Amino acid sequence: MEKREETIKNQKALIACQIKQSIKDTFLVKAALYGGTSYVLRELIMAFNEGRLIIKSPVVNNSLYQDDVPSCLLEK
Repeated sequence: MEKREETIKNQKALIACQIKQSIKDTFLVKAALYGGTSYVLRELIMAFNEGRLIIKSPVVNNSLYQDDVPSCLLEK
C-alpha cells in the first residue's frame, strides 16, 4: 500500500495553452537565461498558487491583474 501512495504523490501533470509564435520565441530566449522553459513555468505556477505572483494590468482590468486582487493576497 505504501508504494502505491508514493507513486500517486509523484505523478506529474501537464498544462498547455496556445500563444502567438512571437510570444513563444521571446519566452524561449528569456527563459533560457533562467534555467529553461520548464523551470520558469514551474516557478511561475508555484508562485501564483502560493500568492507570491502579482500581475500588473497593462491597460484593461481583469481578475488576473493586481487591480482586482483581494487585499488578503497582497503583501503588506
